[in-house]
Amino acid sequence: MSKRPNIKISNETDGAVKDYADNLGITKSEGYEQLLQFALNFRPPTEDELEHLIQYHIDGNGYTREEAVHLTKHNANIAVLDQFVSGSPGYVGPLIFAVYGYPETYTLYAYEDLAEGTLHEVNREAQ
Repeated sequence: MSKRPNIKISNETDGAVKDYADNLGITKSEGYEQLLQFALNFRPPTEDELEHLIQYHIDGNGYTREEAVHLTKHNANIAVLDQFVSGSPGYVGPLIFAVYGYPETYTLYAYEDLAEGTLHEVNREAQ
């Protein structure tokens, strides 16, 4: 068993973990362990994920393709958190984390539709 960070699991997360495990034919405990390992590891984005982010900047921010490519491929540090499982409202899937210039200017993106490759920006409240 791997060492776990102090994580409180809500009923929604518990259900999502069970669904994940059931789909793989493994126990809920094994499913939790797999998801925890995914959640602890960021990875570089794939070319498809970069393209999804570029398209987000074109559609959502009005950038030209050239501007969006420059912003995404040359002006940001981007990492992907695979198989993220939230509590409520129950998001399961990859998250794209982008730092634009300074650490204070980061943005988190989630998929609206993974099959379509459509992203949305996850809002955060300033503390």
